[in-house]
Amino acid sequence: MKQLLTIVFIGLVFFGYGQEIEVIDVINNKVKGNYKGELIKAKSWKDSNGKNTLLIGLFKKDENTFKIGISAVLYKGCFQKKIIWDFEDFMTVSDFDGDGAYILNSIEITDLDINGVAETTISFLVRSDATDCCYPNDLVVVMLEEDKRYAIRGTTVVQSADPDEGLIGGEKDMFGEDSFSGAPKSFLTHASKIFDSMLENY
Repeated sequence: MKQLLTIVFIGLVFFGYGQEIEVIDVINNKVKGNYKGELIKAKSWKDSNGKNTLLIGLFKKDENTFKIGISAVLYKGCFQKKIIWDFEDFMTVSDFDGDGAYILNSIEITDLDINGVAETTISFLVRSDATDCCYPNDLVVVMLEEDKRYAIRGTTVVQSADPDEGLIGGEKDMFGEDSFSGAPKSFLTHASKIFDSMLENY
């Protein structure tokens, strides 16, 4: 049986703009939290909220739903007692023998608005078992700061199986930019830059 859930790490990048943010790895087997599935990354840093701990897990649902997904939770303070935010994304595969995968592109910790509270930007590619070289993959960039959430979704650009159709995909959906309504301009610029770089790399 093929591996049910696959994740590939292309890069984990951490930045601090306006305020130096030191990000450290947390030993996975010493972390407990409300993430779903298997814990695959744990990071910690400090900002004006104090200590922050980010947990990212991969999960699969029961065989009736055929759903696999990625789960991220940010905790404030020690011992992972208070949740600042949580995020979940999932997709449906045709069966659990498929090779559906979440490919984590990057995790970036920033303080773009220089308010002392770090933003977390997670970008990843979603490839279902039905996707091959002739079908676009889904791209997701999600940016979170306390109770605010911003997202860009779209697809990679690929050559269609039909030579007459040419290139397909390349969608970029910011939900009419409503997702970034009220956010500092730097947030949209930052997220768009990450999304556009994924279009080139995938």
